[in-house]
Amino acid sequence: AESMSAVVAVVPVGGRQSFSIFIILWTSAIFSSFVDNIPFTATMIPVMVKMVETVDGISIEPLAWALALGACFGGNGTLIGASANIVMVSK
Repeated sequence: AESMSAVVAVVPVGGRQSFSIFIILWTSAIFSSFVDNIPFTATMIPVMVKMVETVDGISIEPLAWALALGACFGGNGTLIGASANIVMVSK
């Protein structure tokens, strides 16, 4: 959480929300391709909360949507990203 907060804190205040959304969306998409969506999402929620508490200029609501969207896209990215993908391959 501290490393993500440090990266976001370097960005000017006006662009922090957009940059945070970009980082959360792509990080969740990449990691959800290899880790199941639910455990990854549950792990990222405290990270996002800590980031919002530490860095000024960002809100939790858009980050939550970015996490959900990224995890959904990432879960469909590989066969092991979601349980439904494994079921479809086995048929």
